[in-house]
Amino acid sequence: MDMTKLSEDQLLKQVQRSTLWTMEKPTQDHQAGLVIPLINIGDQTHLIFTKRSASMRSHPGQISFPGGKREDIDGSMEDCARREWLEEMGTKLSSPLVTYHELRSPHGLHVQCFCSHLSSVDQFPNFDVCPDEVDYAFSLSIADLISRQSIRWVKHEKFGPMIEFRIEGERIWGFTGFLVRQLCMDLFGYELRYREEDSTILNES
Repeated sequence: MDMTKLSEDQLLKQVQRSTLWTMEKPTQDHQAGLVIPLINIGDQTHLIFTKRSASMRSHPGQISFPGGKREDIDGSMEDCARREWLEEMGTKLSSPLVTYHELRSPHGLHVQCFCSHLSSVDQFPNFDVCPDEVDYAFSLSIADLISRQSIRWVKHEKFGPMIEFRIEGERIWGFTGFLVRQLCMDLFGYELRYREEDSTILNES
């Protein structure tokens, strides 16, 4: 199997083989749903990211996956993830959602992550993104993300060594960078491990 390209069936199988992290459910006010979108373009699997609007109160201008806090109208975490996708990307997500890790964000949110393998019916790359929340959406291939030239390590004062992906003028770091690293390990078998002697380490607080 080409480990930089996955079909929808292969995605499901790889997630099922992974040991998923789960957490005690918090109150609804502290829950969020997030979609990690994958799409095959040519002979490569890509991840789709969003560039958050500079006017957003939290994480303005940063790279993220579509998602947000659960609201009263959401009957489930999947409903939350699909609603957030529609609000941010401007189109209904018709592809199945595959349950992935449950994680606690640095800001204390309980985040239920889902993977979704998109097809052409999801209109990529012509999303009608909400300009109040998203500047633009773009994709990067797994092959490019795992390239040594794309990876940096930052010594964070609070969190310790953190991975960053710097590619095509974009900086993917923090919670999103952590998710990309975990996905590359779980689904594609790439061990992106920290090495202190790596010359790409940066010292940042």
